[in-house]
Amino acid sequence: MRRKKTVNYIEQIAKYDYKLGGKLRESYSRWIETLSIDDFNDFLDLIYEFKEDIMRGLGRLLQTIGQFRAYSLEEYIYQLIRRRVRIPRSMDVYWNEDVAIWKLNSYTYTVRFDILIGSKNNKYVEPAIIVEAKVEVDAPRLKNVFMNFILAKTLKPNVKTILVYVNWNASQILKYITLKYVDRLYWFGSGCIGSVDEFIDYLNQAISSIR
Repeated sequence: MRRKKTVNYIEQIAKYDYKLGGKLRESYSRWIETLSIDDFNDFLDLIYEFKEDIMRGLGRLLQTIGQFRAYSLEEYIYQLIRRRVRIPRSMDVYWNEDVAIWKLNSYTYTVRFDILIGSKNNKYVEPAIIVEAKVEVDAPRLKNVFMNFILAKTLKPNVKTILVYVNWNASQILKYITLKYVDRLYWFGSGCIGSVDEFIDYLNQAISSIR
């Protein structure tokens, strides 16, 4: 489970700017309750609109804005799965936990994925489904996702791999390649209600087939 969550960022910002913290808290509470993709994207837009103030509240580091938005998307997907996907008792949903993707003798190489559906074996998750969540997809991020998914499938050929994104900033040829080598690709931008429903339907079908 990721230690720092959306609400922790909001609390930190509220100490610097109480009014802005209140706006963010109100928007966050709305999408946590409704799980509406439009409500969630309104929250992302609010972060972008007040990014300068948020940066000052979080310590003036540009990367903190990216982390704030990224962790929020992860939490949205985590809550979506928790509340809308039929998870069997033998499985659970894991957020930002390790998967052993390569083993050689006594050495184990692990990767921490955003969202996992599966079971936990000692300290590692045995995933049936891996979901990577990216607010911004560019070529370097995409190549990293590819590498980790390929390694995961080498050790676990039946694992389902999914990439969820909000903004696609890589080339269209990379999107074509992604569709060839990742099991599913879903756009979670504003107005994509159908895509969210398709994501949930796919997860329910995939889990049903492996019970």
